[in-house]
Amino acid sequence: MAMVKCAECGKEVSDKATTCPSCGAPIAGVQATKQEKEYSVRSDAIT
Repeated sequence: MAMVKCAECGKEVSDKATTCPSCGAPIAGVQATKQEKEYSVRSDAIT
């Protein structure tokens, strides 16, 4: 588990977190990955 800096408040946050526990801001890399997975699941369901 790596630590990344929150873009909003600058606190160290786990790279596995979806939001910053301090300020609630979304963690960009994790959020994009979740969206890609959701899209992939939806695409599979359609075909």
